This record gives sequence, structure tokens and C-alpha cells, in this order.
Amino acid sequence: MDKTVPPGRVKGTLTPPCSKSYAQRALAAALLSEEVSVLRNIEFCDDTRSALQCIETLGARVRRVDPTSLSIEGGLSPKGCVLNVGESGLSTRLFTPVASLCPTPVTIEGRGSIQGGEAEVDGSVSSQFITGLLLALPLARRDTSLHVRGAVSTPYLDMTLDTAARFGIEISQRDYEEFYIPGRQRYRSTYFSIEGDWSAAAMLLVAGATAGEVTVRNVSMLSKQADTAICTALVRAGAAVINEEDSVTALHRPLRAFEFDATNCPDLFPALAALAAAADGVSVIRGTSRLEYKECNRSEAIREEYAKLGIEVDTSEEDLMKIRGGKVRAARTQSHGDHRMAMS
Repeated sequence: MDKTVPPGRVKGTLTPPCSKSYAQRALAAALLSEEVSVLRNIEFCDDTRSALQCIETLGARVRRVDPTSLSIEGGLSPKGCVLNVGESGLSTRLFTPVASLCPTPVTIEGRGSIQGGEAEVDGSVSSQFITGLLLALPLARRDTSLHVRGAVSTPYLDMTLDTAARFGIEISQRDYEEFYIPGRQRYRSTYFSIEGDWSAAAMLLVAGATAGEVTVRNVSMLSKQADTAICTALVRAGAAVINEEDSVTALHRPLRAFEFDATNCPDLFPALAALAAAADGVSVIRGTSRLEYKECNRSEAIREEYAKLGIEVDTSEEDLMKIRGGKVRAARTQSHGDHRMAMS
């Protein structure tokens, strides 16, 4: 697929798709409830379809109420032994512990039952496997103390705890290092309207900040999504940001170089690169070590593709990206099969 982007100004109001991070968590929680839950404002991207297929395989009965709403009768009762997670890293890590609750083998190696107890997990690469454990362990036979080393992307763990709480699950935690999960809990059905995706909103707001004015609806700065941090970067770069109850607007102003730590929000890197390219001076973004395990090596992809546009990106220092803003020239670029690189 080829797309051509002409120069120009932007102005308008948009609504991003729903947060697929929240959607996948809510689908898993709805499966684990033995009653009927309703999920609203859900959109069916590949990752969400993968999660939906997983919960149906694991026993959920799903009915589409309208184009963006699902009625889900939960209950863990596997109808098959293979979970097809597509390319979704979150579904892979999320449904592995959930599958372990099943009494029969499931490929994504779910075998036997989760017993509970005490466990230690390395959280330095991704929080997604921890998310799976946090959603599955409330159904374990015993209470669990989960010790986590070096947790990253902690806002995503907040999303998991928030989703579980909405389904009636109690989990306590201390500094993201220790989680206490009482066993033998019961997921309650709920009515869950899934909020807009801040990862998509970030790209739209950067478009407004660099080239005009954009309002994004169905998003809130009170969201637990990590990528609300884009607003901090926009303000540091000199853009005008207007925060209202159900929308955020970004307006272009002369942009200056900024510093930003994206360790806990690595999905923002492609948007931050676009913002830095339009800013005067050298912007410094930390957290590049988190980019190696994304759809592509985003650090190298950003450096390579922005060079074609005439923008210098230096990734020679460990965990650091420096971007010198300047005039973007026309070029043919490659998205590396990564939707966020395409949007950037």
C-alpha cells in the first residue's frame, strides 16, 4: 500500500479508535466473569479480533449488539485447544496465564491449573505477561504474592488493575514490586464503555501542534493510559494544549527542542520523533531500549526513515535518541510494517 502526503495545514476534529489495550483486557475479564457483560465503543482491529477469538475458544458466548457493542456471556469452558493470537503481543502474554486456568492442554502452553502461592517475575522487558497473571490469578485456588523485578510501562499495569476492579476483582500492590492477589475470587459482569486510544490520539495531536489545529474527542487527561504523556511533551515543545472534559486540542505555535523520558510510554516514540523534527534545536528522548521488541526496531526505523526526510537522528548513546529539527524534504519512506511508523 502506497500513500502520498502533500504539504499543507490541518484543522479539524477527530475521534480516535478505542484503546485496544483496554479492549483486550476487558475481553479477558468478561471471559472470566460467568455472567453477561456489555462492552461498548469497541473497534475490531486485528489485535482485538485475536483477543475475541481467544475468549470464544475458551468458552465465551459473544453476541454483537450493534456495530461497536458486544454482549459477552463469560465462563471458562474451552471449546478448542488452540488459541490464535495473530501478531498481538498483549494477547499472547495475557491469555497464556488465563489458559493455565483450563483443565486441558491449550497451545500457548496452558496446562493444568494455576495454583497460586508465591512467584517472582522479571518485568524489565514488558508488563504484558504480568497483566495476564494479574487477570488469571484471582481465580487461583490460593492467594498469590507476585514479586516483580524492574517493572516497566507501569501505567499499563494501572490499566490492568482498573479493568479488574471494574469486574469486581481486588488486587493490592506496593510500588509495582509486589502484588497481592486473593484467590477464589469471582469476576462480576459489568457495563464497560472503552475509552479512546491515546496512542492514536497522540499522532493526531502532534499533527495539530506541527501544522495547524486538531481536536481529539472521547479522550480524557484523567485516563490511566500511558500515552496521555504526549501532552507534557507538546507543552514542553511550545505547542498550545487545551484540555476539556471529553476532548483535547493541540494548536501550532513556534516549536522548540524539548527533553522527554519515554521509558514508560515507548509507543509515543514515533509521535515524539515527528514533533522533534518540527522543533527548533536538538530534542532528547530517553527510553530507546524499550523499542527493540516492538513491531520493528523502532529506534533504527526512526533513524533510517527520518534521514531520508533530511532530519538527523542520533541513536549512538545508550537508551537515548537525539533529533535535530529542521526542514523536512520530500522522500519515499518505508513504514517497516509498523502502523505507528506509518502514522509518524
